[in-house]
Amino acid sequence: MNDRPSLLVRLWRLRGGRNPLARRVDRAEFRLVLAAIALVLITIPFATAIGSDVTAQGLERSRHESATRTTVTAVTVADAPYVRTAAVGSAGANLPVDVAATWTTADGAERHGVIVVEQGTKAGAKTTIWLDGAGNPAAAPFQPADARVSGLATGIGIWLAVSALLIAVCGAAHLALNRRRYDQWGREWDRIGRDSSYS
Repeated sequence: MNDRPSLLVRLWRLRGGRNPLARRVDRAEFRLVLAAIALVLITIPFATAIGSDVTAQGLERSRHESATRTTVTAVTVADAPYVRTAAVGSAGANLPVDVAATWTTADGAERHGVIVVEQGTKAGAKTTIWLDGAGNPAAAPFQPADARVSGLATGIGIWLAVSALLIAVCGAAHLALNRRRYDQWGREWDRIGRDSSYS
């Protein structure tokens, strides 16, 4: 059975109050821990606001890209190369590669450029690509789900970073204050030893 006091009990003991055995370092640590807890709680609405802002920006980006990007069929004009890897079955064998291709934009203009395809794709192969407003190859439009995930990850990341920093500060302060406690105990034992009439 674990007889160690819980974190809340130990924190309450640090409070000191009118306890004559409580030292200034105990009260200082208690105030530091309370301040850290308050900052962790205060960080929540700020992290939420920043995450919401990131989500809003992502949704706006998604709307813009969805409205301006279109898909067309591109035709490769050369064989796509294979990526040589040091080990058989390594990740390099699945990496996409660049290859020259042609495509026709929405206004009927024929364009030439470089697109991304699977390794070993033969010349003349047809593949669907996304084009931006200028008719150049582009990534698929940013999705609303990605915007929400990005905003959530940003908010949680900020809160976790602040919490980790405050935990580290409290931990370092605890170690420093413990050294002060041990020094005080040592001096008090020395004084008791000098003042004692027992040998």
